[in-house]
Amino acid sequence: MSELRRRIEAASRRAAELPRVRGVFLEWLDPPYRAGHWTPDLLSLAGIDDPLAKRGVPSVALSWDDVRQAEPALLVLAPCGFDEARAQRAADSLKREIDAIRAAKVVVLDGSAYFNRPGPRLVDSLEILVSARTERP
Repeated sequence: MSELRRRIEAASRRAAELPRVRGVFLEWLDPPYRAGHWTPDLLSLAGIDDPLAKRGVPSVALSWDDVRQAEPALLVLAPCGFDEARAQRAADSLKREIDAIRAAKVVVLDGSAYFNRPGPRLVDSLEILVSARTERP
């Protein structure tokens, strides 16, 4: 447990050294579902301000227009149950909708491995989100 705490603190410190970013995390793509449950806490620790995320409640469906109106600089796509390759295929099939959001950066992640279940791997999830802020698209 102390190693997990150390990693959380290190990732949080790294995130705090950067300017916060306006982002949207989607847990499903067709239709888009906003972040819920524990994901908003991860986003906050990673320095991502998601105006659509709702802490502690299930995610709900939105429209692509809702996502566009949130004006995210960072769009994180991590569909429930999808590995990264499947998530990328889903994102590719919605290219027009995703491009219309005009996010400066779009990141496709493995929702199945890192975001969809509670547990120790959520520390990996936090580190991935912080890295998504700093790595070039």
